[in-house]
Amino acid sequence: MKLDPRLQAIAEYVRKGERVADIGTDHGYIPIYLVENAISPKIFATDVNPGPLDNARRIVEAQGMAKSIELKLGNGLGPIIGENVDKVIIAGMGGLLIRDILIEGERFISDVNPRLVLQPMVAQPELRKWLKENSYRVISERIAKDRKKFYEIMLVERGDSSCENLAYDEIGIKMLEEKDPLLMDFVNHKIAKYEKILENIKQNAAESESMNKKTFEIIDRIERLKEVLKAI
Repeated sequence: MKLDPRLQAIAEYVRKGERVADIGTDHGYIPIYLVENAISPKIFATDVNPGPLDNARRIVEAQGMAKSIELKLGNGLGPIIGENVDKVIIAGMGGLLIRDILIEGERFISDVNPRLVLQPMVAQPELRKWLKENSYRVISERIAKDRKKFYEIMLVERGDSSCENLAYDEIGIKMLEEKDPLLMDFVNHKIAKYEKILENIKQNAAESESMNKKTFEIIDRIERLKEVLKAI
């Protein structure tokens, strides 16, 4: 199975021989890829919705992978309580939903201590800030680009973060340290996005205390990103 650039970047964080849980597996593309390429011997693929899970089950059974990929219906980390896994993938969701899954699954994470592959679609700065404040450490981070859209993928483990610079809530410091080849394009893309939001606020909104606060927040984000650009 050929994965798109986003899913491929996520799958590359799984090392050979690791047992994996794919939370919100949707159609099961990552589990199928990991088994097909003899990377993972056992995968628990979960989804909160029965429809996508049934679709994944049909593909898994057609590929003869039912012994390696166990499909489970349920919310968050609940379906894998009691299982031993090396890596948990939580991808294709909002950053705040990923945060909530980690909060609700705190006992499982503390007991099993897996590494986490997180790919938030939105609210990436808020997720990074929460991870830093709740004893999670980002140990690697990369960017994937599919067509004109950028995706941020983090490899995370329990442990205190040493990064206190707020600029790196916007852009992960590991992207800079690892010299991600897409980083400059990605930062400029984010600056342009925030500048467009700022222009829309100025054009469409009457001045108010809440709008002024929003404006200052956007300006602050732009300045943080420009600080990152200087370091590339």
